[in-house]
Amino acid sequence: MREPLKDKNRLEHIVSAIDLILGRVEGMKYEDFVADKLLFGGK
Repeated sequence: MREPLKDKNRLEHIVSAIDLILGRVEGMKYEDFVADKLLFGGK
């Protein structure tokens, strides 16, 4: 069984990363998103 504190820290890190990603793509058109190699790993 994992330690609850480590689990909480891990989840907080995941939420923080999601917030950063959402802030980066907010208002972005789909075409721009898929064309962005850094975000989408485009072709």
